[in-house]
Amino acid sequence: MTDGRQAKNPINLGEDRSTFEGQAVFWARIERILREDEANRRMERILRGAPS
Repeated sequence: MTDGRQAKNPINLGEDRSTFEGQAVFWARIERILREDEANRRMERILRGAPS
């Protein structure tokens, strides 16, 4: 059972997003996660022998 906060804030990485600096940290972290995800997908394609 949840208290409803998760639906409002599904990505809680611990920073205070009410400040400009907090927003910058949040989006930098999201960007890094997306880059890592793309790199992992590329590596999976290489390991399977599929063209990138």
